[in-house]
Amino acid sequence: MLFEILANIINKYHERYQKANDPKERRKEFYQILLWSGVGIVSIVSYVPRGTSITQMILAIGIFLIILYFAIRALKYFKIL
Repeated sequence: MLFEILANIINKYHERYQKANDPKERRKEFYQILLWSGVGIVSIVSYVPRGTSITQMILAIGIFLIILYFAIRALKYFKIL
């Protein structure tokens, strides 16, 4: 739930960043994207159990992204997405 909220916030600022033409406005939106991404990273790190190594975290994130990739490919193949 928390990650979904953060993803929606980051997406909103990213869309604003893409639409902004003024360099000052683009810079402002870029900093907001960095801020909310940092909040997301801190919240992810706070959920990791204490005995977990950096290698295990990187491997888990990589496997998660691979599973998401194949799930999306399957949905596109069956024309659901």
